[in-house]
Amino acid sequence: MGHLLDRLLEQANNKWVPNWFENFSDNINGGFYERLDSSNQPIDLPKRLLTQCRQLIVYCNASKNSEKYRSKIDEGFQFILDNYHVKETGGFVFSIKEDGCAFDVKYDLYAHAFFLLSCASYYETTKNSLALEYAESTFNFIEQNFKISNTLGYLEVLDKELHSVPSIRRQNPHMHLLEACLALYKTSQSSIYLEKSHDLMEIFISKFYDEEHGILREFFDNELKPHDIKGDLIEAGHHSEWVWLLKQYQDISESKDPRIDSIIKKLFSWILENGIDKEHGGVFNVQNPDGTVIDSNKRIWTTMETIRAASIMMNDDEYKHKSWEIIDQLSILLESNYLDKETGDWKEVLNQNLEPITDYRPGTTPYHIYPVLKETVKYLSQKF
Repeated sequence: MGHLLDRLLEQANNKWVPNWFENFSDNINGGFYERLDSSNQPIDLPKRLLTQCRQLIVYCNASKNSEKYRSKIDEGFQFILDNYHVKETGGFVFSIKEDGCAFDVKYDLYAHAFFLLSCASYYETTKNSLALEYAESTFNFIEQNFKISNTLGYLEVLDKELHSVPSIRRQNPHMHLLEACLALYKTSQSSIYLEKSHDLMEIFISKFYDEEHGILREFFDNELKPHDIKGDLIEAGHHSEWVWLLKQYQDISESKDPRIDSIIKKLFSWILENGIDKEHGGVFNVQNPDGTVIDSNKRIWTTMETIRAASIMMNDDEYKHKSWEIIDQLSILLESNYLDKETGDWKEVLNQNLEPITDYRPGTTPYHIYPVLKETVKYLSQKF
């Protein structure tokens, strides 16, 4: 089945990414479109900072195979600085209108984490020192304005006056902030990002990870205790992302923390036991800790992340056989139900019976397809 993934990656390099690049690039107003319809025509929506960053990450990643993306990568990074950056505060607005004027002026931690990650990708591709300068200033903005404490993490959202906007707290922005800090440390070797990675890992282990049940919780109150209403909602896709991220932390930080291997195994075990739909195939969106299905739909990103997680678990003899089964099953599903392998057009969400229920393509999704597929093939190539 590794041969199928190899073929899909070849198609991605030759067909999918060039098609996405052509369809999502806004050559009139700059940057990238937020969303396309089923005919690959742009849908009139505000452009989120998140989408600009994720699109940039994809083409930076792909530029290692082709120089055709280079000029747009430079333009796309500058587009973010020109249209989203607030010089008075050092942060970035959430979204803009087609004419470049701000649409939603809140400051969002999740989006700022992805700006940091895009800086790492952009610098790795171009060696433009401006990326590291903005990464450091944005990191400082996050520390000064979003941070609560080393043990309680970060606020979700700030208003334009930099006041906290009350909201349920999530592990998700912290997860991507850790991803960004690891990437920035890897590419810059600046110790501030490594130290922050250690802090975020401790928050994950002490707050987000439920050791008693071997699960990752999603939603929390202000003290980072499971939320009284949403605290039991579990996402297998995020379990898979953390399997990969914990491995990244081990590799990049050279951590020997004995807790991490145990947590990786428990998270993956929960995916195997509960997250995979054993009747129809695919990965459920949302469940309870005991595996009871809350949302039986299946997004493409959960499939991609679970394939990558399984490729990592191929290193463990206890999980090797089952991991290969999962890679086999989900790769076939990816090719047959989610992706047009000739064009790279994809179905964003399938129902439990694996029928498409959406007719649009978000600009955020290629981040979960191409880099994940590329890394999965890399992991598997090391095992065979």
